[in-house]
Order: sequence, then structure tokens, then C-alpha cells
Amino acid sequence: MEPLISIVSLTYNHEKFIRQTLDGFLMQETDFSFEIVIHDDASTDNTQSIIREYEVRFPHIIKPIFQKENQKSKGNGIVTQIAFGAARGKYIAICEGDDFWTDSFKLQKQVDFLEANPNTSFCFHNVDVVDQNNTLLFSATRMNSPILYSWQDIFHIYIPPLSVVFRNIPLQYPPETKQILNGDILLFALLTSYGGGANLGFVGACYRKHSGGIYSGDSQIGKYVNSVRSRRVMLRSAVFNANQKKEIAKEIKIKKHKYLKRLIKSGRIVDFFRLSIA
Repeated sequence: MEPLISIVSLTYNHEKFIRQTLDGFLMQETDFSFEIVIHDDASTDNTQSIIREYEVRFPHIIKPIFQKENQKSKGNGIVTQIAFGAARGKYIAICEGDDFWTDSFKLQKQVDFLEANPNTSFCFHNVDVVDQNNTLLFSATRMNSPILYSWQDIFHIYIPPLSVVFRNIPLQYPPETKQILNGDILLFALLTSYGGGANLGFVGACYRKHSGGIYSGDSQIGKYVNSVRSRRVMLRSAVFNANQKKEIAKEIKIKKHKYLKRLIKSGRIVDFFRLSIA
């Protein structure tokens, strides 16, 4: 039976967390079938061994991809494209190997919404934040009803990647993909060609903040720099139309303003001019 949804998980050296991630996938209660496509980017710890253990236990669900060489460090674009290409479902859910889901009906809620709202390209929900020991750092707000966003809105809101379920659409990744430091912004921007999004309001996952995380270990200043540079690449790409580029340009201005305020507060104003001429 073909899965209705593919859970795509990217992992690298997540041996401390991967069991909790996989257990969060496997606890999902649905009236449809799903698969777990887990892409390991040549971990050097025991992550691959743990994944193989789960593959033996759940051979019809766990579909691993093991890289022999780390693809991200070689600059081979964003590795999500490899995993997305292996996904067979009508929908794709994403969650990296150090984050985890907490709501056993998360997938059912999101798929039901997308089935009932064909003009929406994806939906997401709110997430709590924990540290490497599962200590709660931030408790997200629960909402009573969904918030709908137009395609324009998508360029200007924060979307927790681990909470997203989107339609498995053949996306046209630009040749400049490898220059984009934040693959999530690119993914959500590409999805705007197919409709808006929705925050369903429930809290269904935990984002893990730890020193080994790709983004959680970065300073806020560093995040602003990567965000601006990524959007500048997108602004030059032929993949996006004039209306999309207008929203991208607006967001660059917003992020630069926030970046400037943060630099002034930290006494590093000269760094702002370096980014402006880069």
C-alpha cells in the first residue's frame, strides 16, 4: 500500500536524540499509512546503528538513506532534495533527528486539514522549545482556531520546520541552491507558487536547542546574516517571479533593520555596513 504521507527526517550525529525522534513518528495514530524516509548524512557516531535497529523492527515503515560521505560539507545543495526525491506520499512531513513530536494525532490533524483545503499548500503548528536534557525552555501558545496565511504572508512569518506538512509537489529548485544557507526559507518560498499556508494552532512538537544544532547554536546576529544572504540569492534567482521577489526584498529590509538594532545594542555597528556591501 502506498503511504499517504512521507515523514522526511534529516540526521547527522544525533545518537543522543534519534530514538526520541523516531518514537515520535511511530506513535502517530492515523487512519492512513505513512512511511519514514530518514536521511543520514554519514554520521560518525552511532546514529546509523540506531536507525538500522529501527529498520529491522519496522521494515515496512522505516526507509533509510545512508550516505557514505557527508553531502552537506561537500556543498551538494541542500540534502533535503535527496530525501524528498525518495518520498512516495501525497504529503510530506519534516522533522530533523534532534527534534521530536509530542502529539500522537499531529499527522491526522494536518492531513485532514490539507484534504479539506486544496488551495493551501502546507500547514504547520506551534512548538515548544527544550534543551538537550528535555528541560522546557519555552512553552508555546495554544490557539483555538487556525490562522490562514496568503502566499504573500508566508515570506514574513516564522514557520517551525519540524511542524510542517506540505503537498508533495515537484518543486523547481534553483541552480543557486547550494549558495542558500537556510534551506527552510527556500522551501517555503517555493511552496508559495502553489498557495498559502495555515497555522492549525495546536502544539505538537518540541524544537531542541543545543550547541550541536545547525541553527540553535548560532547567535541571533549570525541568524540574521544567514537570513539576509540567503534571501539575496533567492532575489537573483530566475525561479521566483516579480511578485515573489517583491516580498523577498521586503523581508530583506525587515531582517536588516532587526539586525541593525541588535548590532547597535551590542556595539558592533560596523558589521552592519560589511553586510550591506557584501
